[in-house]
Amino acid sequence: MKNIRYNLGLHYDGDPCQWYGVSCSENEGNDIVGLYFSHFNMNNSIWQYVCKLPALQLLDLSDNGLQSPIPECVGSFANLKILRLSSNLLSESIPPQLFSMKNLSTLDLTHNQLTGPIPPQLFSLSNLAYLDLSYNNLSGNIPITLSNLRFIESLDISNNRLTGEIPEALGNLSELHWLNLSHNKLTGQIPEA
Repeated sequence: MKNIRYNLGLHYDGDPCQWYGVSCSENEGNDIVGLYFSHFNMNNSIWQYVCKLPALQLLDLSDNGLQSPIPECVGSFANLKILRLSSNLLSESIPPQLFSMKNLSTLDLTHNQLTGPIPPQLFSLSNLAYLDLSYNNLSGNIPITLSNLRFIESLDISNNRLTGEIPEALGNLSELHWLNLSHNKLTGQIPEA
């Protein structure tokens, strides 16, 4: 774990659990459970260190200018609850490895360069309360599996290239308080809850 400090430009010695932006569990092993590295001006090599932290519950690498696809290893964080990768230059499609993160409650991928359709399996993450996919280049229809998001409170898929009918399933999302579908090419009415 020593090498992580050099990669991050952190000039701290000693226990990484004492570093700014790092939180650790209180168990014997002091597992790193949170990385709050927003606005740290990191490069893509951060992934080789992050991918070795299986106990992560929170990962915030937003606003860093990361230029890569979302790495497959992100899907291996079984305990991850919050994933914020917004305002980078992440490319390609949303990787299927994300669909295995059943504890995820917050997924923020806004302001990237993600392409392709919204995978229907993304909505199998039934514990999601906050989902932001806005300001990407996502295309295709909104999957009807949207109705699986029974705890969703905030959903923003604006400013993409989505087409087709607004799904009736939106009306079944009883916890939804914030919805933004604007700046797409969607048709139809937003169904009443």
